[in-house]
Amino acid sequence: MPIIDFTEIPLANSSDGKQDTFELFARDFLAALGFEIEESPSRGADGGKDLVVLEFLSGLIRDDKRKWVVSCKHYAHSGNSIGDKDEIDVMGRVRKFKADGFMAFYSTLPSSGLAQTLNAHKDEATIEVWDNEKIENLLVVNPSLQIIFERYFPKSYKAWRSETKKPVQVFGAYSPLECVVCGEDLLTDRQGNISLVLKADDKENRNYVLDVYWACRTKKCDAIMEGKLSRNLNVITTWISISELATPLMYMRWVGSHLTFLHEGKEIFEDKAFEKFRNAVMCVSQIVVKETTPAQWSMLRFAATLPDFMGGIGSS
Repeated sequence: MPIIDFTEIPLANSSDGKQDTFELFARDFLAALGFEIEESPSRGADGGKDLVVLEFLSGLIRDDKRKWVVSCKHYAHSGNSIGDKDEIDVMGRVRKFKADGFMAFYSTLPSSGLAQTLNAHKDEATIEVWDNEKIENLLVVNPSLQIIFERYFPKSYKAWRSETKKPVQVFGAYSPLECVVCGEDLLTDRQGNISLVLKADDKENRNYVLDVYWACRTKKCDAIMEGKLSRNLNVITTWISISELATPLMYMRWVGSHLTFLHEGKEIFEDKAFEKFRNAVMCVSQIVVKETTPAQWSMLRFAATLPDFMGGIGSS
């Protein structure tokens, strides 16, 4: 299911003063990716281009640049594809503006006929097609485009952020991970670190964990904790960001590495430190794993009645 609703951008053929919004979106999108805007959108006859942009290329021997003619087509409101009749004389426009390539920037898809036409020109010029899916994929994954995403698609952005940042109820009830300084829940915006306080001079070359804490970065609470601990020459700290741990593979590597160290005797926790670490592992799981379904809860309740079942899920 699409994440971005391109109809949030007004119709291109309206007369309400917002008819240029899709072209402005294309300009800001490409600028955020590093293209230099040589000619911005303008009203009136444009000679077959909506934008002219420059792409700077870095080479081993010398740097170079590529000039693009950009054609914007916003058909999301009708859902129609862009056809051959909508893109007239592609190569003539490339030659007119002395460009090296033609860039199609669409809120839907090119028709099969137009796709064939564009492919036929690849021997004469560089052809690049940005369709709705390709644009969406980059808006979602590229941090430099987040502000563009939010500006032009505020409803889609709000829904996406709510869905991607919402912790799930793994244990039947939500357990926040509160900053040790200000009390803010670190699982909501994920702008915090989990830190292990280690004994600095362990003679057996082990990670001897004296304490575990978590603090936010936005209010500099983590810096406050680091400042306090820096006065003690007998300890050092290691940390990992909660935003990193929200990635399933990173979370599993983090948990797995500590399990390996514990098994090999390379890491030892003091009792209170281990309880804190265990609590952090379980709380962070709420932004990594899937929510427990009613059927799975029934299975767990039955399994808990079995003598060899390891209970205590969600307890601290």
